[in-house]
Amino acid sequence: MYFDKPIKMPRGSHYGSSYWEVYSRKMGRKACFFSNLEYHNFLTLEMDPNVVQLCEQPIEIEIMVDGKNEKSILDIWLKNSDGTEAIQEVKSVESMKEGSKDYLRTKAQINKQKLWCEENGIEYAVRSEKEIYAGEYLVDNCSYMASKVRRCTLTEGIGAYKQVLIGYLESCKRADIGMLIESGRLPLGSEMDFLCFMHFEGTIRMDISNRPLDIRTEVALFGR
Repeated sequence: MYFDKPIKMPRGSHYGSSYWEVYSRKMGRKACFFSNLEYHNFLTLEMDPNVVQLCEQPIEIEIMVDGKNEKSILDIWLKNSDGTEAIQEVKSVESMKEGSKDYLRTKAQINKQKLWCEENGIEYAVRSEKEIYAGEYLVDNCSYMASKVRRCTLTEGIGAYKQVLIGYLESCKRADIGMLIESGRLPLGSEMDFLCFMHFEGTIRMDISNRPLDIRTEVALFGR
């Protein structure tokens, strides 16, 4: 499957307390999210080099459940670098608690989406605060990095810096951002922009879950 455009949804028709419009470099367009949780989940996917394609509200599905034709709009479709696809539904922990006011609605929605994904051979996952905020600093760091990547303009000499960075990390295995800046191996004046983009495209990986992004952040080659 492939999705690149979301279903158009009126802002007031979607369940959620907040609304976000933001440019996604990975999608190459503006994307819309109808809650803080959906937006924060998007940030983690935008800055995950394993995710190569992404689309919010990609399709309205139809499926028979207990003899009834049921419909549901999926939250997120993504494609990984290994070619596998996945559907994600973003739900708050509270909405999935038995006895909460949204429990029955949430349970029914998850059930029909899961059945549809099983029938179509696509991985299905429910993402809540537990998964999205798994790292204390992950969402804040992803927000900062996504803003850098969004505005990053690649110059003609960027390829040379990339090769220098790869060679350096191959020899020393890992270094912190401060060491890389002091070594002169990053573009002068745009060091963080460059590193954020290298993380975004999967050349390097930075430890963005366990500490704030600063000169002490550890950098290594992606996949090492």
